Amino acid sequence: MSGRGGEEEKVIYVLQMAQDYLTIADVGKLMHVKVTTVRELALRDVDPIPFRIFEDQRRNPLVHADEFKLWWDRNTVPYKDSPAGRNATVYKRSSHGTEH
Repeated sequence: MSGRGGEEEKVIYVLQMAQDYLTIADVGKLMHVKVTTVRELALRDVDPIPFRIFEDQRRNPLVHADEFKLWWDRNTVPYKDSPAGRNATVYKRSSHGTEH
């Protein structure tokens, strides 16, 4: 036996951990906004996105997916209750060209 099981377990753990955390770019993709907007939301005074970073690190903060979900829930409303949802036009299917 090669004894590589421990190394493989470490790789699996690191991959799982990477899936648990989101970068600024990941959050931007999820929210369909620019990374500049995500940075602004992370730096605002009231309820910022809870990115974390080592004190001496200069770039690449991360947010745990669970923490981001909690933040998302606090800072969003159901679509139907939003101005976009209230103003959305719902088109009915046309019966043009169909037989009844």
